[in-house]
Amino acid sequence: MWSHYGDEHQGAVIGFDVEIAGFSDLAACVIPSQYGEVIYSATKPHKNLPIISEETLRSIGQKLKFDEDAFNLVKRAFLYKSIEWGYEEEVRVVKNISEIPLSYHFGQGRHKEWTKISVAARPLYCFDIPEASIKEIYLGRHIYKNVTKKKTFTDQEFKNILESWGQRNIKLMQCSPDVHSWQLIAEPSINKS
Repeated sequence: MWSHYGDEHQGAVIGFDVEIAGFSDLAACVIPSQYGEVIYSATKPHKNLPIISEETLRSIGQKLKFDEDAFNLVKRAFLYKSIEWGYEEEVRVVKNISEIPLSYHFGQGRHKEWTKISVAARPLYCFDIPEASIKEIYLGRHIYKNVTKKKTFTDQEFKNILESWGQRNIKLMQCSPDVHSWQLIAEPSINKS
């Protein structure tokens, strides 16, 4: 996952408490975390599902609530992935953005608990979560080089950020490769100079 989503070990992985973050809330998620385990398959799903009414189909996600009756349809839309990606052991949470006004889709800014940003000209809808739900942060092995190279922060600013995370009782870990396997070793982070 680091090479794909962590910018070649230059990023970070954040561990959440799904209860505090609201990721397991049946009333607030189209697919809550406890139902979001990705299904890795050698073939795409192809069996016909029971036909549901157009009204039911349009209402999926509109209610902003997990719907057991529509789960097979939603599962096929969001939870299937090629078997080659099985090593990721991914769990997804699907939230609903249908209540965000159409005008919001074309600009930047905030709408209730959502913030819209653009990255490489692509819109990203970022969901606000309680800060208390962040429990651990795993730093990629090249994060310090990345911060220095891109001049995102000064060394001191970055050290201050790391210290502030530690003061919030967030477990801060530094990842490095295990020379005997393909695994990463996570050890408590120390400020690097």
